[in-house]
Amino acid sequence: LEIDHRRAKELGSLLEKMPWVANVEPVETNILIFGLQPFVDEKLFMEKLKQKGIAISSMGHGKLRIVTHLDYKEVMHEYVMEVFSKLTF
Repeated sequence: LEIDHRRAKELGSLLEKMPWVANVEPVETNILIFGLQPFVDEKLFMEKLKQKGIAISSMGHGKLRIVTHLDYKEVMHEYVMEVFSKLTF
């Protein structure tokens, strides 16, 4: 679980730097919640991730949730970090 929390924090730190992210809620567990900027279409965002094999949950109104867990391996984490760092809108 400690590794899951670290990965969630790393994702949160990366997302805070992305121009298409409006806000990242404080990361205290393995759950990461963030909001998209108003200029980003949530459905398009979700579709772009789906095309890259990344599934995250929509909470509606541009608010999204990522959960890191036991089956989320380091190689997956590195891939997600790379995809997020290259996304543009």
